[in-house]
Amino acid sequence: MVSKQFQDVSPDRWVDIKQVMHSEAHIEIDADEGTSESHGIEFSWHYGQNVLTVTITVPHFGWVLKMAGFHCEEDILGALAKKIEATA
Repeated sequence: MVSKQFQDVSPDRWVDIKQVMHSEAHIEIDADEGTSESHGIEFSWHYGQNVLTVTITVPHFGWVLKMAGFHCEEDILGALAKKIEATA
């Protein structure tokens, strides 16, 4: 399990992040806190006080994730962080 915090996330940016996560990562975010699973990746989030905390958990790295170039949870979090940071 790995986590990352994103500071200064305004409500408008939070809307943008939710849209990006849905369209590019197929993660449905419909509340300020929750968990979703996609392709064997558990994605948890908490948004409040203009801070977004994201946690990634991958119980098993199967061949699909490895074929996509992901070999550890940090790889996945790094890819998602780039998408989140691009909304700034």
